[in-house]
Amino acid sequence: MNIVIIGGGSIGVTIAEKLISEGYKIILIEENENIVKRLTHELDALVIHGNGTDINILKEIDIENAFLFLALTNDDNTNMIACSLVKKLTGSKITAISKIEHSNYYFDNDIIKQKDFGIDMMIEPVKLSIEKITTLLNYPEAIEIINYSDKRVQLVGIRITNNFKYINKPFHELVLEDELFKNIKAVAIYRNEEILIPKGTDVVLPKDKLYLIGKYEHIQNVLKTYFHSKTKLNNIIISGATKMTKELSKRLTKKGKKVTIIEEDTTLAENLSKDLDDVIVINGSATDISVINDIEIDNSCFISISNDDEYNVISAVTAKKYNAKKTICTINNKALAPIVNSMTNIDIVFSPHVLMVGEILHYCRKGNITSITPFAEINAETVGMEITEPIGILNTPLQNIKFPRGMIIGVIIRDEEVIIPKGQDMIQLGDKIIIFNLPSALQEIEKMFSKKSVW
Repeated sequence: MNIVIIGGGSIGVTIAEKLISEGYKIILIEENENIVKRLTHELDALVIHGNGTDINILKEIDIENAFLFLALTNDDNTNMIACSLVKKLTGSKITAISKIEHSNYYFDNDIIKQKDFGIDMMIEPVKLSIEKITTLLNYPEAIEIINYSDKRVQLVGIRITNNFKYINKPFHELVLEDELFKNIKAVAIYRNEEILIPKGTDVVLPKDKLYLIGKYEHIQNVLKTYFHSKTKLNNIIISGATKMTKELSKRLTKKGKKVTIIEEDTTLAENLSKDLDDVIVINGSATDISVINDIEIDNSCFISISNDDEYNVISAVTAKKYNAKKTICTINNKALAPIVNSMTNIDIVFSPHVLMVGEILHYCRKGNITSITPFAEINAETVGMEITEPIGILNTPLQNIKFPRGMIIGVIIRDEEVIIPKGQDMIQLGDKIIIFNLPSALQEIEKMFSKKSVW
């Protein structure tokens, strides 16, 4: 069965590449002829020149035999109409997911609902991005925060500095020596552009990015004990007047943050200044030293969210040079991620596209997957899974199971208990598990956790 995508922009292509790598057949519809020509050579997919609201094209691609329709153009109207047409043509047999930039404009009342347009799931990039940024601001010391199971379980990413107490200490010794680390699990180390799934003999080194998972309270104890930052991020500087700038600023000022926006375009700057009473808006470039010198940047959090990736990177590096406490840099071009990741002046690489990918992927995955969370900084993800049917590895000590390389079980949630798995622990029917995995392990994981699996 096929997955049909309309929209050959960056998000549509990102989703297509991900799904193609996992063995799905993709049909992509794009209106721009030049983009169609390029994607025909770049993607192992059927790329069609046309509009996603063209009934003839939808019939030509045999839309009834697709199981998923993704409306990912940059036009909300096109996405909504396309979903509505697809539902009519298929008798509502297909799942339709739509990217909607301005959901408040259409659905901010009880009269019209997304279901009226045949939309089963609405992806709101601005909302997802704002939620992610506000979460990161709550943890000045962290480079990544992901919550699971109503915040009972938390994954945190930390950049290791020279003063970390346990540098060069093997994990198996660390667990024996420190009670706090017995209750959490290290699922990944990012070092020299390589992701390591830690073994007991591995050590932590300065400049590593270390990812830990565990019960919320235990993760918080580790953060407070070893990575606590005395700085409160109350001074926020935003570079770029994008779709999310206004809403993010409103959210932050309501939380008592002091917000300054820097925007080069005079008209955009003036409009923001009129719309936002409690925000300072500066018309200028965030890479201009004279502008930086005029704002209160010491111990601030600098967030670069313009639509220009290169500008975001340069402005974030500039802000760090002038004593910004934390820098968050948004990028949409995934090719830049390894480069930005290696830059110590940028604390967090943030991708709105990655958030959307996670929202969409669990509709495509097999088994009882409850969540997919890709990482912006590293080519990996966490998968939440509920064991609702018998599989071959149940009731077997984990130490006796040959798991695929490139995966690790972070936690097992059993009723109200959060278990950090050890060799003698077993997965039982009804458990919920959170797996950290690299892309190379995905197909083997799906086989292992399918009903037909035999261990």
